[in-house]
Amino acid sequence: MTTLAARPEIDTLADLLLRLGSIPPERIAAYPPPGAATEADLLSPRPEQKLYELVDGVLVEKAMGYYEATSWRITCRLTTSESSSEQTVC
Repeated sequence: MTTLAARPEIDTLADLLLRLGSIPPERIAAYPPPGAATEADLLSPRPEQKLYELVDGVLVEKAMGYYEATSWRITCRLTTSESSSEQTVC
């Protein structure tokens, strides 16, 4: 008979943040509940267009890396003009 090792309990949000390390709270998905996420949750489509990774049963939004940030800046500059009267986010 196979038994699974018990995960440490998450009593408070502080416990969760301590367990995950230096991950900002805004990158932690609230659904599924932290500690209960599975690979199926990770692979299921989500309404927002963000990438997630599974860390100790918690879905954590992937941070934007150098490549992604550079691609965003280039795309933003190509699609907006300096003479545009609309305020842009770039």
